[in-house]
Amino acid sequence: MNDYISVIMSCYNEKIKWISESIDSILNQTHKELELIIVLDNPENTEIYKLLKEKEDRDKRIRIFKNDKNIGLANSLNFAISKCKYKYIARMDADDIALPKRLEVQMKYLIENNADIVGANCILIDEFDNIIGQSNYPISSKQINSLLNYTNCLAHPTWLLRSDLYKVANGYYSYNSAQDYDFLLRIKNKGFKIMNTPEVLLNYRKRASSIGSEKSLDQFQTAEYIRKMNRSKVYDVHCVKNFNNTKEDNFKFNKIIKFPLGIKLTSLRMFYEVTMIFKHKLGLRYFMYLYKSRICRWRIGGYK
Repeated sequence: MNDYISVIMSCYNEKIKWISESIDSILNQTHKELELIIVLDNPENTEIYKLLKEKEDRDKRIRIFKNDKNIGLANSLNFAISKCKYKYIARMDADDIALPKRLEVQMKYLIENNADIVGANCILIDEFDNIIGQSNYPISSKQINSLLNYTNCLAHPTWLLRSDLYKVANGYYSYNSAQDYDFLLRIKNKGFKIMNTPEVLLNYRKRASSIGSEKSLDQFQTAEYIRKMNRSKVYDVHCVKNFNNTKEDNFKFNKIIKFPLGIKLTSLRMFYEVTMIFKHKLGLRYFMYLYKSRICRWRIGGYK
């Protein structure tokens, strides 16, 4: 069982079709030695739970858990990790599709390069399965370690890692967003080897709810805090609570950010909003965060 993989997934409000396709894409991997642990973080969604139980009955590699209440992605994943049996753990999102050789290619790449965690390049798809972009992630650990100081460069649902990394890093911290970025910075600081495979191994879905500037701003706020605290010698899980309590006080410019990256300045109102961003002390940094995310992570389109 040295090469067995525990795949972890959390569901909340994804479409039934997406969840079914995501699960099937894992079960149909060329690397068959796996278990799929799925946590339903929306106990009131009986439709999703019914689908999950049907999948579990058909394939004994699936194990389903339902939270008593919504506890968030980070806590749901930590719970899933606690149920994993195997030496390697892979991440998967309930609205993405893994290509058939994903786990086989990543396992071989991780072992041959003596890496501790590997991601992969992705095809970006929309809610209608149309291809709208492709990732352009760095490959080598040296490039990744450098870029991680500024932005995330491993797609979370492509991770394959040694399970002991979660133990050493004490799992995910419960930020509302950017939990994966925080985890990567912490294991980078501990000297673990982080890499990406050059191959495209996942169809990565960009949902309409993730396109708007409100979510990108929340990610920026969280990422700024994470970068700051990871440079601090006092960073620990208690810092997350402090951030969640003070985020709105620390970032006052969120009300004037109303546009996604790449929008054309077709009105005086839009020009005014752009001008206000650059007048704010954090506005330029926010704009550069969006720009770097686009250039470093996707050849076309934006980010999830």
